[in-house]
Amino acid sequence: NLKGLLLHDLGLLLDIAPIQVTAATEWSIFHLLTMFIGRLELPGSMKPGPLDAANCVGTSVKGYSSEHIQKRLLKHLSYASGTSIGGLKFLRALDELVTVIMGDPTQFTFKYIPACPPGAAAFAISATMLALMSNLSVFDQLVKLANSVLKQYLEAVLDGVLVWDIFHGLAKLGSFATRAFDMEWAPSELFAMPEALDEFDALRSDIHLREAHIAKASTRHHLQTTRQLAEFLLAAEKHHMNSDSKSEFMVYLTSVGGSPFADHIHAFIRRAMIVRLPALVIACMDSRALSKCQDAVAREGMGMVIYCVPKLESHLIFVKYAFIPVLLSAAVDVVWVDFDTYILQNPTLSLQQARDAPERILPLRSRIRFGSSLFDNASHICSTAKICDPRSHWAHTVNGAHDSSSDGGVEMLVTEHWDAKCLNNGLFYVRATHRPLTFFIMYISQLYRNPYADNQNLFDAFLAHSTIDATVPEARPILRYALLDVGRKFACAEGHAGAPEGLITFHFWSADTKTRESVPGEISDNSTEMITARDGTQRVMKGAIASKRDLFDIFFGANSAMNGSVPNAAIAFIEQVKAPLPVWKGMCAVSAVGIEELLDENLLRGQQNLPDWSKETGAQGHGPTMAMPDETQKLGDQPAHCQGIPLQAWSAALRRIAELEDFSLLSPEEAWMLKTRLRSLDIGYLLSVESFESFGPERLTVELRGLLRA
Repeated sequence: NLKGLLLHDLGLLLDIAPIQVTAATEWSIFHLLTMFIGRLELPGSMKPGPLDAANCVGTSVKGYSSEHIQKRLLKHLSYASGTSIGGLKFLRALDELVTVIMGDPTQFTFKYIPACPPGAAAFAISATMLALMSNLSVFDQLVKLANSVLKQYLEAVLDGVLVWDIFHGLAKLGSFATRAFDMEWAPSELFAMPEALDEFDALRSDIHLREAHIAKASTRHHLQTTRQLAEFLLAAEKHHMNSDSKSEFMVYLTSVGGSPFADHIHAFIRRAMIVRLPALVIACMDSRALSKCQDAVAREGMGMVIYCVPKLESHLIFVKYAFIPVLLSAAVDVVWVDFDTYILQNPTLSLQQARDAPERILPLRSRIRFGSSLFDNASHICSTAKICDPRSHWAHTVNGAHDSSSDGGVEMLVTEHWDAKCLNNGLFYVRATHRPLTFFIMYISQLYRNPYADNQNLFDAFLAHSTIDATVPEARPILRYALLDVGRKFACAEGHAGAPEGLITFHFWSADTKTRESVPGEISDNSTEMITARDGTQRVMKGAIASKRDLFDIFFGANSAMNGSVPNAAIAFIEQVKAPLPVWKGMCAVSAVGIEELLDENLLRGQQNLPDWSKETGAQGHGPTMAMPDETQKLGDQPAHCQGIPLQAWSAALRRIAELEDFSLLSPEEAWMLKTRLRSLDIGYLLSVESFESFGPERLTVELRGLLRA
């Protein structure tokens, strides 16, 4: 029968891999089940009915009935998305439910799951998607909970699969994956390495030992691809020694594929030759890119310096990192540079100087954490997140594998965004010693295991720079790294503060916004283009905006790009995007919040009032009534935040917190934070107090403390 078949096959899939992995495969299993299960002849126990047990009539969790949860999920599930603006409707509609119910999942886990397995499965899947949109640090816990419900109660879940739209939810979860499982890499590609770690580390600093190490791989390695790479490295280093005695030998690495990028391969290679990069490996992601790369190298006669390697069966994200371990195992330092980068000067000497004389070695081991974000100290969290009371600062210690290196030098060089704290991995340097090699093997392994991870956020979290990700293993080496100067040397199209003649590289990356934050005293050339964001920040138009396709034409399309000089149009664009140094560098925004800011900007530039996102996304109508701004009023003239909730309710909640503090059930710090949230008219905290007050002071304390730690 159909139910027996589903029970067997889904049980098998759950044994093979976690449910989020199955959802992310290219087989679209849950999409197919969503499309067809409603058309199949279902056994009686799987057919929906208003009084059927699968609807979980009479059950509830944290004050929300199953009927309420079910209506909320079914109404908004179709909006779930990590890329579409419709995702805001899903985020806003479910944020309160997930925050209250999962703030302390004790009741959900021990009471609601056994009472309503299909509802618990549907809710846990939706909570997992919400974590991907707003708080990655709890994704791992929530997805494990969803897996646990499905595995332990699979038969009961299948009884409610239609009324709770569970396959639809799993199909939506799969859409949040950044890629499918298509990794093409194996440790067998690495060069044979000495058993002693210090012996391997010594190879990079002794040219004769390294040459022997690479020469051995060029003739004895069992993989032809590794032998060919070793042959190229021998030729490239020999050429470098004969032509440049000032800089170290480093291998620059990039990847290219598709239009319009493949059309500019020859110009990119010509630029690499003009600035005299010591060696360049280009991973070609399709046959057209490979053909153009090989043709350009042959025409320029530079096969000893530039190596075109096919990488036709893997995802861009994996290609970006797949060659780093094998090059490091050759004891050769590596510099990754995104293909959408114009190299104005040879970066090698500047990278050497930044590595050997860093202004500051990171990461700091003792930090302050707020949510998924990391801050350096109290002044940093106060200036960046406006969280200035020390009682709200949570201490965080960065932990990792024991540092087994023999020196304290910098192992990586990285770049932050121009106006944000998180890393931009469009350019980075890696030292060829054993700890960075271990780091990147673990990093790409984690990318493979977790198709929901954003590679740049994970890169940041692996280095413990500005964010925390639950999927980062504590056993990784905590590399010593330093920041490159994105203001005056390693610039991008988002903004910089340098002169064209002083820049080393120019990355075509820029944010989707058309404005930037103004600095104090700045006056826009066009006063109509200065806008005020909802937080009061003044923003002005960027000096220039261009698509990536246009920038390739500007920098690589002109004849001057092939004859050695920087195109005049390129110099002009670099000058136009020059901007004052940012007043402060904020933490990187969650995608949904970023979407709101982008739409706000477009509305303000069009002289329109800002919408209230809770209202626009349909998140009202549940729990206590919240008043929405009147769109006919001007900003700043909105009515009070709450409507229909008497002040006595808020006062009673504040008194209850004070009583718990007097009974020493809450610490003074906890009580202060809770009272702050209530004075800010935080509806979730009021709801918790009123819902659990009747359970007694101990239980109420547990629930409130869970909210603080959520």
